[in-house]
Amino acid sequence: MTQNTKDPFDRKSLAQRLGCSQTSLSNAVITRFLKYLPSAIKNLNEAYDDQNMKKFFAGCHSLKGASGTVSANELHEVLKTIDAMKNLDEDKQTFSDEEARTISDLFKQVNKYCDEIFVFTKNIPLV
Repeated sequence: MTQNTKDPFDRKSLAQRLGCSQTSLSNAVITRFLKYLPSAIKNLNEAYDDQNMKKFFAGCHSLKGASGTVSANELHEVLKTIDAMKNLDEDKQTFSDEEARTISDLFKQVNKYCDEIFVFTKNIPLV
């Protein structure tokens, strides 16, 4: 994988959301997100592999909120699309073949964006 040079976080939007211009505060919020992200994506992959769609959609919804909070906009948008596909009756998560392929393709994007975030932040000190 090549190093992604594009910052996955919209820091200007994050600073506005936090109501500050202090880089240290926005970096602290991003750092906390980065501590949460590995277990969140691991749990999502396990739920997806086990076809536990209730757990999968709950995890997508949580990660959608967290990624939106830190202004990881590309990740947030794909999670928002997945979240919109869940059935309102959480106990009945059945999908047509086309819907299942769409969810699969979107989830591949989630993993790709997470990998890019890990690569970017590994090489760029936040604090």
